[in-house]
Amino acid sequence: MDIEKLFYKIGKVFLVIGVIGAVVLLVTDFQIISWLPECYYFSRTGLYCPGCGGTRSVKRLLRGDLIGSFIYHPFVLYCAVSYTVFMLYVFLKKHFGIFKKKFPVEVVIYIGVAVLFLQWIIKVVLQFVL
Repeated sequence: MDIEKLFYKIGKVFLVIGVIGAVVLLVTDFQIISWLPECYYFSRTGLYCPGCGGTRSVKRLLRGDLIGSFIYHPFVLYCAVSYTVFMLYVFLKKHFGIFKKKFPVEVVIYIGVAVLFLQWIIKVVLQFVL
């Protein structure tokens, strides 16, 4: 199976899960996430982990605060934008034949990993500087 088709199928499942999750978070005013444990990595080392700020970023994103979401964790916004562009691209390609080329899934993944680690390194460095 082609990676674009596989990711599109997985993306449809994530769409359903994401919409249900977003509705639950918004209806409960994010109180449902209060049970989440403290970050194990941060509590043991005192250093930010690559995921630190992700929950706050999702909260900001769901409230429509794109800048706040980016500041807390750029990877979350990058994933949301990449996912949306990918799903629209493949949908239009599949149903309307607008695009001929395959979506560069691998490139988007590599850029995402770079964004994830770059923001983590910057946060750890700033933690010592500030």
